[in-house]
Parts: sequence; structure tokens; C-alpha cells
Amino acid sequence: MAVKVDHIGITVRDTDKAVEFYEKGLNFRKTDEFLFTAYKDGFFGECPEARTLYAVEEGSTCRLAMMAPESGDTVLELFCFSRQNSPREREWLTPGYTHFAVFSESFTKTCENLKAAGATFLMQPGVQPTGNYWVFLTDPDGNMIEVVGHD
Repeated sequence: MAVKVDHIGITVRDTDKAVEFYEKGLNFRKTDEFLFTAYKDGFFGECPEARTLYAVEEGSTCRLAMMAPESGDTVLELFCFSRQNSPREREWLTPGYTHFAVFSESFTKTCENLKAAGATFLMQPGVQPTGNYWVFLTDPDGNMIEVVGHD
């Protein structure tokens, strides 16, 4: 049984800013965009469990932008809710998601693009035991990204 990662969903504060960041920083392109109203049009689900799963207030809206890399592989879903909670600090020692990673065949150029797009670098780029370069950074909403690659 072969499986692959289909998409990664992250919540952002501002759809337009996030789209611009991923377009400029990682050369992703927006492939689609949707606007949903909670529990009215199917996106948040029509079953009672959906209200517990999403924990979104009745009538809240969600703007969803789909971003695809040049390779066409794993899609990034950017969720922006009309009502948002305060961001939480992420900790490696706490179980849960910490980051997603991208591979670049132009590591230095990708890092330059990300810096120009507003990324916050959490470390200086280094070299992994495999010989690939790597670095951790965050997008404007604090979502952590690892860039791995070579030039």
C-alpha cells in the first residue's frame, strides 16, 4: 500500500499576506480559493461531531487558499477564520505538529527569497550529516518551516 502526503493545513491571520509570503518565498502558486460559512455549506460538516471537531462558532467564516509548489506535489491549505484564537508558542518537547519541510535544489536562492518575503530565521543555515544544507524559519504567522537542499 503506497501513500503520500496529500496536503498540509495551517491557520493564518491574513490570507492575502500568507499567499504573498508563500508565492514570493517558496514560489508556490495559488490554485484555488474558497469562502465557507460554518455548518451552512458543507465544509465544516453537517454532522454533530463536526461542531466538536472544528469548534467554530455558528456563522463564522473561513477563507481557504490552496497553494501548490512547482513540483505539483503536496498542497498547502491556508485557513483564515473570521474569529481567531491567540497564537500559541510551539515547543519541540510537547507532542504535536512542529513544522513542515521543503526541499530546494537552489537552497541559497530559496533562503534569499524567504528572507525578502518576511521569514524569520530561527538559526543560521547549516550542513546536515547527509551533506544537504538546512535551516529552520517561520512564516509571518509563526508557522515553522524547515528548508533542506543543495545549490
